[in-house]
Amino acid sequence: MISFNNIGHMGRLGNQMFQYAGVKGVAIHKGYWYSVPSNTSLNECFKIPETLPNNNSRIVNVESFEFDEEFFNNCPDDVDVCGYFQSEKYFKHIEHQIRQDLTFHDRILKECLTYRNNLKSTELISLHIRRSDYISDPNFECLSLDYYWNALKLLPNFPVIVFSDDPEWCKKQFRQKPFIISPFEDPFLDLCLMSLCDYHIIANSSFSWWGSWLANSKQTIAPRKWFSGEFLNWNTKDLYLPNWIII
Repeated sequence: MISFNNIGHMGRLGNQMFQYAGVKGVAIHKGYWYSVPSNTSLNECFKIPETLPNNNSRIVNVESFEFDEEFFNNCPDDVDVCGYFQSEKYFKHIEHQIRQDLTFHDRILKECLTYRNNLKSTELISLHIRRSDYISDPNFECLSLDYYWNALKLLPNFPVIVFSDDPEWCKKQFRQKPFIISPFEDPFLDLCLMSLCDYHIIANSSFSWWGSWLANSKQTIAPRKWFSGEFLNWNTKDLYLPNWIII
């Protein structure tokens, strides 16, 4: 059995989703059981199946940001893994299972479906802006509005739902139609509503990465520059999906 006992202490919801999908993907690839905590944001948001407890004390750190093929193929059994696993390559082989596990709780899905249906638009664009911590953290790029305007030119003309951790700032920038600021001040509801959109302009954020992935987006546009500062040279080649447009 391999475990990831530190889920919930290494990043927010999007990071936790990668960590869960990554550890399950590696475990099934190797033929192991897997174990994760049951008291994280993941369980509050999704119908994550419960796993058996474990007493793994030997820790294996996955230092590489890009897909670590050596670890994927040779991870030992009975270890507690630690890393970010931000690549679909860790769980592409069990995509159907991950989509099942990341089914939103009924109350979350019901509220978002009601809101989405009331918009009476056949198709919607999700646009995600992350500001709060990115403004002060030199290792992350706070994307310019030019990125978003350029991305919009590449997509059909449908209503745009703007998701952000700074909705008041967004209200000043996107005042006119076809922009709608998400009414939810809840990351679970925002992520669920993102997943009900058809096209996605994501930020350099695991949160909107997953919004696009869960939606099986018809087209995703992602920023070429994901990191800054000390993280600038991290290799992001395995982060992007093959059919995405990178600008």
